Amino acid sequence: MKLAVTKKEISILGKQVTLPWQIKGAKFEASIPWALATVLPIIALAFIFPPALYVLVTLGIVITTHEAGHFFVAKLSGMKPAEFFWGFGPEVFAIQTKNSRYGLKFISAGGYVKLEGMTSQSELPEGFDEEDSFRGASAFGRLMTILAGPFVNFFVALAAFTASALLQGATLGQAINHAFTQFWTLITLTLGQFWTLIQNPVGYLDDVLNNPEEVEVAFAGPKTLAAISEQAFNSGLNSSLVWLAIVSAAVGLVNLLPFPPLDGSHAVAAVFDGVTRLVTRNKNYMFNIHKLTPLAYVTIIFLGFLTVTAAIVDFQTPTADFFSAAAATAAETSG
Repeated sequence: MKLAVTKKEISILGKQVTLPWQIKGAKFEASIPWALATVLPIIALAFIFPPALYVLVTLGIVITTHEAGHFFVAKLSGMKPAEFFWGFGPEVFAIQTKNSRYGLKFISAGGYVKLEGMTSQSELPEGFDEEDSFRGASAFGRLMTILAGPFVNFFVALAAFTASALLQGATLGQAINHAFTQFWTLITLTLGQFWTLIQNPVGYLDDVLNNPEEVEVAFAGPKTLAAISEQAFNSGLNSSLVWLAIVSAAVGLVNLLPFPPLDGSHAVAAVFDGVTRLVTRNKNYMFNIHKLTPLAYVTIIFLGFLTVTAAIVDFQTPTADFFSAAAATAAETSG
């Protein structure tokens, strides 16, 4: 059962209802069953296991800002994004405008912006012009659109670190310097963890299975994410900002890795297109990213491997007070 709004008077379950507002040139649709299926579990989660709700809120902010970066830069580059949704699966509600569709879907496991013509072989919908597609934009426009998501994540991280320092009494200059220091430390530590894993994956797996408390590479599992999110929200605004900064920077960094289907692979393809077009003078050249599909499967398997192993370690080791430990480390470093 769906209800649709295109004017001030609508019919819901056979009854006429007059709305106090009207969206000109837009159509609103909502599925009442899917809305209930979405809202009721969230309410139950808030009572049964609040930390999971904290994780959802944090990821919601991070992923929505990430996708908003793609969306707005795509429009600035001349593209017409077809969809901007939080979640996947059946639609809970959607607003259809002349060019785009916005809304919420049932499975809250991320978000996406749909750009038509992502590959040279993609068929465009009827009535959709080539110049409005992803492949119809310049190589520079495509590169900026792809990089916008991770870069917005980095901006959010720096802004959150800066706000946290200001709350602790730092001047604006000190806060900005603190933000860049924290941001760079976080990036180098994360890359160091990946490098350690790549150097000795067999040793890492052996530690995960046989000696989880001594695992050298530490990736946060679901229990740790929930626990730290709860600690952040319970500790107040300052800790919440720090945790938002950490998650946002991590999401941005992972998406910049040059492996499909991550943003980094599309960025590399856009650079390759630009160089090839310049050298060959073929303005229509576009690398067929479908050729990287086998590598995409490898990337997904690798990320799944990290998720599973992190969960194994997570549920066999105690969760520390993250913010107390971080404060102690910072005090030792400054000393």
